[in-house]
Amino acid sequence: MSLRSLRGWTVLLLALPVVSCASVDAAQMPQCEPLEEQASLATASCSASPEAVRFEQQLSESMGRDLGSLLVRVTLNEQARLGAICVDGRPVPGGYRKRANLAARFDEFAAIDGAPECLTGRRIDLNRRKAMQVEVKRRTNRCKSQFDSVRVTQSASSGAQVAQREFEECLDYRANWITLHAIGRQQPYIFGKPEVARPETAKASETRAKCNKHRRPKDIAACIEADGWELLE
Repeated sequence: MSLRSLRGWTVLLLALPVVSCASVDAAQMPQCEPLEEQASLATASCSASPEAVRFEQQLSESMGRDLGSLLVRVTLNEQARLGAICVDGRPVPGGYRKRANLAARFDEFAAIDGAPECLTGRRIDLNRRKAMQVEVKRRTNRCKSQFDSVRVTQSASSGAQVAQREFEECLDYRANWITLHAIGRQQPYIFGKPEVARPETAKASETRAKCNKHRRPKDIAACIEADGWELLE
């Protein structure tokens, strides 16, 4: 993924088995199965093609508000039409209503054409960045609560050190993201683990420790990507 857009840095699954639309419960969008049981993601070259970009954009725009901050995974059938759809299991505000709305509109999404042949039988993951933002916020709030409780039960000096260490360990526990803050930008850039069945990506804490040794922000970002993490845009 290109890093040309990164300026002024400061450091800080799964395609479902193809199913017919009749198998989608109109009352509730199904949750995604484990990555190992889903189809492979579209290749990077396919996803970057103008036809694939246009199709994904049209699909996302059609879902509109019902997409919200849900992580939606769709699988195309042998006719390069929507064959299966599921929602990642992470809870989000208003998620049940949005899932039900998406399920009820399955036929509408399945009617969208224009997908390139390279997407046949492949999976597309929609809304990864926004869904990850919700996950990061949830974890940060939970860890901050732990940070505050340690700080008030310890002395001022030792408590701050212990609390900070606890906070960082809490954030790093099985984290599937790395955040980088850019000067002049309210929202951080987010790197996520590849959406594959068995990622070989290093732990977030290991990648951050290694890449923070670089001095230039662009080098830090390049190091993170070289370690197997993807910039979510």
